[in-house]
Amino acid sequence: MDTMQAVVFHAPHDVRVEELPRPEVEEPGDVLLKVDLAAICGTDLHPYSGRMEMEEGATLGHEYLGTIEAKGEGVTEFEEGERAVGSFFVACGKCWFCRRGLYMKCMMIRVFGMGFVLGDLNGAQAQYVRVPEADLTLRKLPEDGFDDEEMLFVGDILTTGYDAVRKTDFRPGDVVHESVAARDGCNNPAATCGVVNDLGEARGTFGARLA
Repeated sequence: MDTMQAVVFHAPHDVRVEELPRPEVEEPGDVLLKVDLAAICGTDLHPYSGRMEMEEGATLGHEYLGTIEAKGEGVTEFEEGERAVGSFFVACGKCWFCRRGLYMKCMMIRVFGMGFVLGDLNGAQAQYVRVPEADLTLRKLPEDGFDDEEMLFVGDILTTGYDAVRKTDFRPGDVVHESVAARDGCNNPAATCGVVNDLGEARGTFGARLA
């Protein structure tokens, strides 16, 4: 059996690089992606720091891009050898919410690398990752104009921030008070507020943590 290296969670503050079986295409809609680049998200730090329970042996990571190594017979949008960036979650594409484009509310949503409770999908901090529902989960990388480091943000950080702003219902011409600095992310907001204040980009700052 072919093997690969992957980042494996064992316990809070105990994460190891280990040799694991390489995943394979299991369903017609699957893609086997050779991971070219992956990131550490603030969400990955929740189980690492002990703020979120996760079973031992889970492979971490849900921000990734790479090259398609193999695909199932049901995949129509991609060919082997093409490069793609992936969403941090997998939606079924068939339920009431998915049919209306509300993929984050999918009844069968699964998140890469977040353990059994969030869908039991192995993560992408590995040399290979199996991507279910690939036609919906992946997007082709442009051949030029963007670096991999820039495109890596598309699958989680950029889209999460965009969705948050979209839900505020800001319109062209609206005025946002110049003393307000907003951030999207999972780490220490007070630290970010301090940086913003030091840069002189906001007259007053405050931080809030949601437990």
